[in-house]
Amino acid sequence: MQNRLITSPARAAFAALLIVAAPAITAVPAAAQIQVTDVSALAERLLPAVVNISSLRINARNSEDNGGQSGPGGPRRGRSIGSGFIIDSTGLIVTNNHVVENSKEVTITMQDGREYTAEVLGTDELVDLALLKVETDQVLPSVEWGNSAAAKVGHPVIAIGTPFGLGGTVTTGIVSAVERDIRSGPLDSFIQTDAAIISGNSGGPLFDINGRVIGINTAIFSRGGGNVGIGFAIPQSIAQDVIAELRQSGSVRRGQLGVQISSVTEDVATAAGLDDPRGAFVGGVVEGSPADDAGILEGDIILSLDGTPIEDTDELVRAVIGKDIGSTVEVGIFRKGEELTTSVTIGERA
Repeated sequence: MQNRLITSPARAAFAALLIVAAPAITAVPAAAQIQVTDVSALAERLLPAVVNISSLRINARNSEDNGGQSGPGGPRRGRSIGSGFIIDSTGLIVTNNHVVENSKEVTITMQDGREYTAEVLGTDELVDLALLKVETDQVLPSVEWGNSAAAKVGHPVIAIGTPFGLGGTVTTGIVSAVERDIRSGPLDSFIQTDAAIISGNSGGPLFDINGRVIGINTAIFSRGGGNVGIGFAIPQSIAQDVIAELRQSGSVRRGQLGVQISSVTEDVATAAGLDDPRGAFVGGVVEGSPADDAGILEGDIILSLDGTPIEDTDELVRAVIGKDIGSTVEVGIFRKGEELTTSVTIGERA
C-alpha cells in the first residue's frame, strides 16, 4: 500500500506526518475518545446517505488501497477506496478529489448494497473536492449542508465513512480546533477533530450534532499511519461554494497574477533593504501574464493587494484567488528600496 502525503518541498518536515490514507489500524487510547450523547437515532438517519466509492485508476499516483500491478513497460493499475455522501436525491455525490483522480471507472455502493457507476462531473485539486453523479430513477437518501462557521472547539461531531471498505462506520468526537493550517496548500483552513478518521474515510462527511454536514473528512496526522485522534475536514464554508461551481460548470475558476513567488526570509529582506521579512518575493514573471503587463519584475517584493498588507506567499495566493477574474487591483511592491504601486488585471489560474 502507498500513502498519499500532503506535502510540498518547502513544507516537507511537517507534512511528512500528514496522511490522507492510513494503511494500518492503530488502537487509540480510550482516554482520547470523547463520548457524546446517544447518537443511534441520528446515525440511523444519516447512514443511508453515505456511500462507498471504489475507483479504478490507470497510472495512479496514490491510492487509499492500491492493489494494482504494473507490468514491464505497461501502465500501472490500482484501485482507490474512499467515502462520499449524497447531497441531492437525484444522485449528486461529494467526495475528495484524491479518491477519484485519474480514475477510469468509479463505482458507488450504497449502504443497502445497491451499486451504481458514477460520472465525475468535476474536480478541484486545490481544495481536494470532487462532485459525482449517478443515474437512477429512484429517489436517493441525502443529507443537508450545515454551517461550519458556527462550529466551536468542544462541539460534538459525528464522522461517517467506509474505512477499509467495511461499509458504513460511525465515529464520534469533538471539534478540536478550527481554521487549522496543516501546510498542505494556500487555502488551508481545516476543522480538526478527534473523531476517528482512517483509511477509506476520505471524502466522508463530518456532521454536527443536528445531522448537518459541516466538513468533508480528508486527512489525518499520524506518525505510523494509524489514527491517533487528529483528523482534518474541509469546512462547509469552503466546500459548499466549490461544489456549487463544480455543479454549474465542472471546474472552479480562480484568479492569478502570473508570478512565481517564494517566502521573504531575513536574508532576502536584508539584501533588498526591507525593514523586516514580509510579503512575497517574486522569483519570476510569466511572459504575457497580468503581472508582466503591469510591469512587475523579478526581484520585486509584493507587500499589499488593494491596500491590504500581504505577510506571506499563502496570504497573497488567497487574496488573489478571492478576486474576480478581469477585475483590477492595486498591487504594492518594494523595489530597490522604494515602495511602488501598480494596477494589475486579474487573470485566470490555469
